[in-house]
Amino acid sequence: ISELIAQFIQAAQREEEAIQQCRVKAVNRQISKTDGIVYELRRRGAERELLALLEHPCQIVRCCSAIYALTIAPEVAMPILEDLVENTRGHIAAKAGTALRIWKEEQQSE
Repeated sequence: ISELIAQFIQAAQREEEAIQQCRVKAVNRQISKTDGIVYELRRRGAERELLALLEHPCQIVRCCSAIYALTIAPEVAMPILEDLVENTRGHIAAKAGTALRIWKEEQQSE
């Protein structure tokens, strides 16, 4: 499990690097990697391990982990995303804001 968490952190950080370099295909590759890692954590019943990353010093890691954590702990993940929207700029604020908007829309439609 710890190896998967390390891979998640690395993929999130590489996603940020690719965004900063405007490398769309690389961004998509890293998002696919984080999706696959989360799938594997779920399969192993260890998805809650992502919650520890909500306090990670790297903003993109907090953002990515909070987005996935919306499905298991929205009461913890939403404040993280809201904080990122209010206190960051650029792609991290946009990613967090988009995730919150989609999450809230999905909750209203249920």
